[in-house]
Amino acid sequence: MQIANMLKNHGKHECVVLAPKKGPLKESGLAQVTIRSLYKNPTSKMARNILKKLKPDLILINTILGYKLIQEFNAVPDHPPIVWLIHESERTFYFDKYKDLTPQIFATPTKVVFPCKTTQKIYEDLDTGNFQSIYNGIDAMSFATLSSGSDKHALRVKHNLPTDALIVTSVGSFCFRKSQIELIDAGIEFLTKVNNPEVHFLLVGKMAPAFAPHIDSALKRADELKLKERFHIRPETTEIKEIYALSDIAICNSYIEAFPLVTLEAMASGLPVIATEIYGISEQLEQRKTGMLVLPGNKRELIDAIETLISDREFAVELGRNAQRYVLENFTKEKQYQKYEALINNVTKSLSLPLSPASRSQPPLVHS
Repeated sequence: MQIANMLKNHGKHECVVLAPKKGPLKESGLAQVTIRSLYKNPTSKMARNILKKLKPDLILINTILGYKLIQEFNAVPDHPPIVWLIHESERTFYFDKYKDLTPQIFATPTKVVFPCKTTQKIYEDLDTGNFQSIYNGIDAMSFATLSSGSDKHALRVKHNLPTDALIVTSVGSFCFRKSQIELIDAGIEFLTKVNNPEVHFLLVGKMAPAFAPHIDSALKRADELKLKERFHIRPETTEIKEIYALSDIAICNSYIEAFPLVTLEAMASGLPVIATEIYGISEQLEQRKTGMLVLPGNKRELIDAIETLISDREFAVELGRNAQRYVLENFTKEKQYQKYEALINNVTKSLSLPLSPASRSQPPLVHS
């Protein structure tokens, strides 16, 4: 949806989003067609009907799970160009689970696009000359502007957080791969070791009811050590810019990420970031220049990085400034749009119909 929104907002393309269920599209103004079996059980009839009804100039297939849909579109003669967007870095997992996901499928789209060079490299033996990387981008200036112009004290009052604390924040859906349990454990060990009454940990994200007991269990030890009040668990929020603006340090402690937006958002907000050195994160952060990189699952490195940024505030501020500058120069939505616009022009240059919505009655892009 992010890419479809981006293309629509620049006014050069009309987009129809195909999805297996209704999503948060109404507010965006994007047209949506709901097809429940879109990814799970697509058929050649479905593919033909989509092409007949929408007459797209280009089809964007989102995630590696779209491979079945690609196969069905490939079976339709004279189908439009297909661009396959693959975010998943866990290649072995998907090939083991989906036995009909074969290497041959990767040769059929006009382009296969990855969010970072590291993820592309994982699939490099399947590249037949149709692979490329386009970095994700964010509205970096809006994060930078709100962060610099906000009253941190007022924001903490609004969000019911201690006004005099040094807040270490992690944003992301609660799950095992994002490693919030390990972060809580590292936070407890850090607080026990350093005994700094100013340090608090804030974890923000969507939490499935089934995962809540795991967080409760992790916090039980904090409660036994009389440290539970130093951990703040908050649900997913639309006011994420304010969360970064009221924070002092950001952490992304995941085991698996491709090119996460949460790190870019924290960097754009001017925060020093500690992140695991996995996949595309190493393309976002340079060690001790724009952030602190630690090995996934290495609690000692994580604790040492937290201690470094808390004990050396001048260094932490410098990292935050460098990170903000780096995101504003390299990872904006505008840069991402320019790359996708060039891609679209390249793969559709042989079409007889122009891409301008004003000159045609049908939407040129279908995004699934």
